[in-house]
Amino acid sequence: MLSFPSLAVGCSCLPVSFNVAMCAADWVSHVEVLSNTTTFSHINYTVKHLEVFKSPNSTAQLVGKNTPVLTAAQGAACGVTGLGVEKDYLMAGTVDGSGSLHIHLCQFLPLQFGKPNVKSDTVPEEMKKRLEDWKAEGFDNNESIRRLAFFFFNTLPTNLISRRCNY
Repeated sequence: MLSFPSLAVGCSCLPVSFNVAMCAADWVSHVEVLSNTTTFSHINYTVKHLEVFKSPNSTAQLVGKNTPVLTAAQGAACGVTGLGVEKDYLMAGTVDGSGSLHIHLCQFLPLQFGKPNVKSDTVPEEMKKRLEDWKAEGFDNNESIRRLAFFFFNTLPTNLISRRCNY
């Protein structure tokens, strides 16, 4: 009898609070999807940043710019698929070492029913206020070790807690 090992893969994410999601994200923007290109492994969304609530260095750097945003091509690999062209979304994501923006199913703001990157017109008013408050206070986003510590240990070393990431 001949048998082959198999591997099943799927995307599984733990629910997180608003503050945890904001602290874990490198960037958070209200975007309009301008186009998308799909390859075997990735979807490249070109988005226009209409409003930026958090960015790697300053909130002004992405505002009004068109940038590529990458995600895995399959939902099973935590890719965010099916975003509509000429639709607005609230996106949260990460930045890789080369400065490319990424989104994935486990990196999103907890809005309605746990859906990631929801259409901007469905964002609750309370969430909009929290985003505006976050934007107004600013945030130093260069402490990637803080993010990793929280995700692995669900706690933060005292010396790494940012004023906005004090859970």
